[in-house]
Amino acid sequence: MGVDSTAAGGSAAGAGRHTAGLLTFLAALAWLPAWLGPLENFDPPKRFLMALLAAGLLWRHRTGGSAARAVCLPVLLLLGWMSIRTLLRPDRWNELGVLAVWALPAVLFLAGAAGDWAAARSLGNWLLAATALQCILMLLQRCGFDPLFSATTGAIENPAGRMIGTIGYQNQAAAFVAQGAGAALLLSRRRCAKIVVFAFAFLCVCLTGCRGALLAMLAASVCTAGVMLLCVVRGRMRRTRAGAALAGLFVLMCATVFVVPTTRARLVAAARRGGQGRTAWATRALMRTIAWNMWAEKPFSGWGAGAYAHQYLDRLGRLLPETKDARILDAAVPARETHNDYLQFGAEFGVVGWAFVCFTAVAAARRAKAAWRHAPRAVGLLTYGAVYAGSHALVSFPWQMNMAGPLTGFVLGTALGRLASSSSQRKTVGAVPRAAAMRPLGIALTAASLLVAWFTLELGLQFWVPKARTCGAVQRVADRLPPWAHSYLAYLGATCAKKGQPGAAVPLLTRAQEGHRDVALLNNLGHCYAQLGKWPQAVRVYRTWVASGIDHEAALYNLSVAFENAGRFSEAADVLGRKLQLWPRASAGDHLRFCVLAMHAGRVDEALKHGLKFEREIKTKDFPPEFENLLGVLLLQLGREPEARGRFERALARKPDLESARRNLATITTRQP
Repeated sequence: MGVDSTAAGGSAAGAGRHTAGLLTFLAALAWLPAWLGPLENFDPPKRFLMALLAAGLLWRHRTGGSAARAVCLPVLLLLGWMSIRTLLRPDRWNELGVLAVWALPAVLFLAGAAGDWAAARSLGNWLLAATALQCILMLLQRCGFDPLFSATTGAIENPAGRMIGTIGYQNQAAAFVAQGAGAALLLSRRRCAKIVVFAFAFLCVCLTGCRGALLAMLAASVCTAGVMLLCVVRGRMRRTRAGAALAGLFVLMCATVFVVPTTRARLVAAARRGGQGRTAWATRALMRTIAWNMWAEKPFSGWGAGAYAHQYLDRLGRLLPETKDARILDAAVPARETHNDYLQFGAEFGVVGWAFVCFTAVAAARRAKAAWRHAPRAVGLLTYGAVYAGSHALVSFPWQMNMAGPLTGFVLGTALGRLASSSSQRKTVGAVPRAAAMRPLGIALTAASLLVAWFTLELGLQFWVPKARTCGAVQRVADRLPPWAHSYLAYLGATCAKKGQPGAAVPLLTRAQEGHRDVALLNNLGHCYAQLGKWPQAVRVYRTWVASGIDHEAALYNLSVAFENAGRFSEAADVLGRKLQLWPRASAGDHLRFCVLAMHAGRVDEALKHGLKFEREIKTKDFPPEFENLLGVLLLQLGREPEARGRFERALARKPDLESARRNLATITTRQP
């Protein structure tokens, strides 16, 4: 019996059409369980699967025609510029992984453009399922019934903060749900299901309280509905009715937002810039100032991928004043992203990078204008993805998120590929030669293959590096790490420090600091220098930490200890005094230590004044006898012996075995004639 080749080909094509949707679905759900011991649980598997999706689609459609070729060129030029600018800088290994993060959405854009529009329906159905599952899990997490990550979400007091889904972060989960629901609404043919899931997703985004994702989803929904109204609805009367329905939908969505009390409060606070809203505005203002300063210094070429993450801590220290108040400290937070993708992209790739982005946007707009009546779904998909990502990028970093960024690139490429094919089918010019059509997709396939290799290596390092249990094994692993693996060197250095081997930890942490900067690394390096008795080096490290304003209380304490052990008592007292001014409810031990440091620095009057002030503020029963003894010593140095005697006697009355007070009292007694 013969085989029906047509049926076999149709079955293979049908299976192929499900591949993109299935891999996207699996990427959204993928995570590395904690019992496997990885360093990161969420980002590596998701980015690996999305890179694999891009490579698979580009391989399958590597012989695509002129339509795919037409939309590839500006994005390929952008990828080339990002790579060249990053790899040709002097410190090209620093934060090199950020280049892969930026490149992944662009490569997926190319894969979507080269793909088959017939597979978009299947992609919509898979996105429908992925979005629904994320929403259900996020609501369970909000209610305290997390079936997957209860150890993590159970420690989060804020219910909205627990809504991480399988994405790993509250804001990134909200962004994926918003983008996935919009794409599914336009791609899936399951009319009732997609409307229900979109409404469910909008409610879920409201409950997360993520203002950027929520407002971007609102803007994208309204703009897409308006565009679809122009594309599909004919006649003035029908458009008027559809416009009225659109206005009603917008009012309903806004009403839904304000029904949720916590979300309403966050939006009002942001609008008034009061409370948490003021802090959020101030934090983003600092981030944007740093990014703008970087862009202004190299406006044409930028600094290369990852420069913002690498320079943020040092630039933050130079930007903030030396003496910081509570308002400034609330705004100073760790950050690897600007929370404004426009500024960060400009800072890292300059005007040249933005020129390629604008070239791509103009080409997309021209395609949409040419085919808006013939491919309304593609126009709507392009509108939703572009408006959502464009709006959200003003206040966040959607293009660098583990799922929202790659998904946005894939969806936009899919829409643009459909528009390009629709417009090319109506042209009468001859087809582009096969070799010319294959060339851009071959370059894109090479880029996708490199990303697959990169994220495969990242997955391997996630499991290999933590297996180093002894300092000898740590050194062997460190010697075999690639030159860009600075964050892994920081982990290995911390492992040696934890095992009480500061001598082995310092070289690793110093190497890590060349390409990776964060407060945890500074803390570990300063601690190791302190254990080795290298106090000048510890002072230098802790000064960098203090300047950043991040975790400022611990930083000031550590710097004061380093100054004290370096014999610089006056500076130690000044630093500890700043800590006590910012956090006056510190322990009695901190106030006692300040008085001791000031006394050793020769500032006896200041030490006595501070001690007496603290005594007035604290209850008598809580005033330590050691502090009574110290005040007696200060009074004695100022020649006020009667008052000093009273202090020593009170200290002994409360703690008879306090030998220092007994000796001081004996000293006064022997002086008297």
